[in-house]
Amino acid sequence: MKKYIVFSLILIPALIFGQTLEDAVRYSKSTYYSTARTMGVGGAFGAMGGDFGAISYNPAALGNYWRSEFNVSFGFNNGNSKTDFGKKNKTYSDSKFSFENIGFVTNSHRKSNGWKSMSFAIGMNKIANFNSTVNASGSNPGSVIEDSRLVSGVDYSPWEDVLIDKDLSIYESGGINELLFALGGNYDKKFIFGVSVGIPFLNFYTTREYNEKAPAELQEDDDFYFRSLTYQEDYTTVGVGLNVKAGIVYILPQDFRIGFAMHSPTSYSLKDNYDIKFNVDSRNYDFDPLDNSGYFNYKFKTPWKFIFSTGKLFRSGDMAGFVNFDAEYVNYTSARYNFRRSSDDPYDLENEKIQNEKIREDLKSAFNFRIGSELAYKAYRFRAGAGLLDTPFSDGGYQADITYSLGFGYRSNNYYVDFAFLGTNNSYSYFPYIAEQTERSPSVDITKHNNKFTITTGFKF
Repeated sequence: MKKYIVFSLILIPALIFGQTLEDAVRYSKSTYYSTARTMGVGGAFGAMGGDFGAISYNPAALGNYWRSEFNVSFGFNNGNSKTDFGKKNKTYSDSKFSFENIGFVTNSHRKSNGWKSMSFAIGMNKIANFNSTVNASGSNPGSVIEDSRLVSGVDYSPWEDVLIDKDLSIYESGGINELLFALGGNYDKKFIFGVSVGIPFLNFYTTREYNEKAPAELQEDDDFYFRSLTYQEDYTTVGVGLNVKAGIVYILPQDFRIGFAMHSPTSYSLKDNYDIKFNVDSRNYDFDPLDNSGYFNYKFKTPWKFIFSTGKLFRSGDMAGFVNFDAEYVNYTSARYNFRRSSDDPYDLENEKIQNEKIREDLKSAFNFRIGSELAYKAYRFRAGAGLLDTPFSDGGYQADITYSLGFGYRSNNYYVDFAFLGTNNSYSYFPYIAEQTERSPSVDITKHNNKFTITTGFKF
């Protein structure tokens, strides 16, 4: 006689990957590499200005424009990941082209009242890239059916030491493209300022598949729960947000500069579409196939961001350039989900409370540091930069990201072409499921390396 196993359907929404701690971090992070010039100096441009990519993190960049300009940027990403899962290593690489930036700046000179220049900008910068692929496989004790959020009424203890073959794949794509409107000016060539309104468009897609296969000695065992099983989630998150940014730069004697930028929280309206499938091939247990799909509308607010910058311009004969250092502060614990605006379901209200409590307890404030330099010789530009991007997680499962970059450019009076390379290294741990006895939850150690190449071309008039 078949034995019946019950899926925990009431708790299934808790397993949807949308509206989680990881998503809160994903949607709150920003990168500053939309043009090849800003990428070439590692995103360290806060006290310099004069580049469209810098407007997204210090709108005072507009105060250093002296001519009108149009530019566009394209990128190529090549990433690889190495995984360690059950003492088995696996590597995977993928490549993708991307659109990075398009911008237009109109400039007018002033000759009275101390105002030297005013500029208005409209355009779009990519401020986040979600593209990632991870594959992992290995053998270790335990099974996903120990996750009581998915399955009820199982006693796995007789087989708790049995090695189960496991396979995991995670594919993610999308990003955040921010439409911006900005105004900036230069007062007496000493004080430059800027303000902007940003409308970020968010798009994130992921598919995650997890498989298990019982060892040969249990394949025909009537008492064991499964021969093989597959758990798959597909979901898409789309939405639009609104934010305001303001920045200033003060020019000191001998071309030293100090700058400050403030980003308001971005208020997002988001929609998740999801599809969850769980299928079990069992000899003597009856698991009804699970196929659960739907959608959910909600709000999300990112943290405040504060950026402090300092830099110096230098010139000697035909040589010129700058050095810039940026320090960014983000308090990730202030991010918030809001499910009440679109649902009065008691479960959704309770889940909002749970997720926001996780944000407060499991995240922390982060300090990000970037340093970069540009050297100009006549019409040629040479750039380099580096960054240390702090982890927002407080438990130590994630490590700081390390970035390094190189760039080259050619600039004439009326046009320019810039090229840049950026390398990023990071590592973290991922848990395919959470067992009822949490110490039995398997961990996948993931190390990622990404190479990004960007080209920007612009015209001045």
